[in-house]
Amino acid sequence: MDFGLFSNGERTNKVAADTYDEDLFEVTLADRLGFKEAWISEHLGTTTTGRRDTLSVADMFIVKAAALTKQIRFGPGVRPIGMFHPVQVAIEAAMADHLTRGRYMFGFGFGGPATDGMLQRGLGSNDPKLRRERMLEALDLIIRCWTATEPFDYEAPSGRARESTRCPGPIRSPTCRSAWRTARQTGLRSWRRDTASCRCSASTTRLTTCVSCTTCTSARPGTPAAS
Repeated sequence: MDFGLFSNGERTNKVAADTYDEDLFEVTLADRLGFKEAWISEHLGTTTTGRRDTLSVADMFIVKAAALTKQIRFGPGVRPIGMFHPVQVAIEAAMADHLTRGRYMFGFGFGGPATDGMLQRGLGSNDPKLRRERMLEALDLIIRCWTATEPFDYEAPSGRARESTRCPGPIRSPTCRSAWRTARQTGLRSWRRDTASCRCSASTTRLTTCVSCTTCTSARPGTPAAS
């Protein structure tokens, strides 16, 4: 049996740096104890509520934690990729994979039901359908940024690319180990998958299994994961 850690903050410190230090202590201890992975929650906060010590950029925390640990893998839990430009997400995730020497897991989703990051960024309403559509569009461009051998153009509601090039690809494979996580309130199930395992023809991308598919998940123990 392998053990993992989900770090969700919730410490309510007045100074965010104190919370980050406590989180770092937890993951470094987990590494010494032999834990295999740590998922670091990423919360954007809302316009009306939000803790002072919210961790809003998990990747930055991850690369520091990787420098203090030896074997544990890390992933954001999750990066709401539909709220950011896909090319920038691809660049930052690939760089995190290199800085962790391949211990990075690309955790992505479209945010929880209370998230209003779309409104804060002027991207539209907080409608789950819109966020899910933007996430899937962004994922296509992210994968292309990691795998393209020549400059390419791309245009979708979630973002545009002109003469974009590989930036660079993940250190281990064209698509680094990934996780798909969705909120139960949106009506979708939660998935945790290895990128290379899904060969279903119904998959929306090479990185994920289609939401309704049971063919791939039934062949692998432990999926779907609990949300």
